[in-house]
Amino acid sequence: MKFPKRFFERILKSALDDNDLDVEFICLYQWGDNESLRPEHFWFQSIEEIEKASLEIEDLNNQGYDIHFTVVPRLRKSQGLKQHPLPKKPITGCIWGDLDVGEDKPFKTIQDALKQIETLAGCGKIVCSE
Repeated sequence: MKFPKRFFERILKSALDDNDLDVEFICLYQWGDNESLRPEHFWFQSIEEIEKASLEIEDLNNQGYDIHFTVVPRLRKSQGLKQHPLPKKPITGCIWGDLDVGEDKPFKTIQDALKQIETLAGCGKIVCSE
């Protein structure tokens, strides 16, 4: 698979370089009746580092791991915590939301949900649908 560099450039912009921040990728194996395996964590200081590790992360995905990443970059020092702490002023390049659509959901149609998304001013929007 081709690395989605443009996607990460739009979400992270220059936040990592400009503010000495990291982005976390966590790979969770929770598939079928098998016992969960230990999560795999990756911390990256740049989009280039993400790209270098993308084949390893893609391989974990092919093995059944679910891949997640932090949209809000975090401080570089973990300070002994599993997650690196947030900066005093979090920096975001996008807002992520899960909009439920359906008769018994907050939005009756996809068009209703899209209208709500369009009311968000001043931030980029990436819309995905299952």
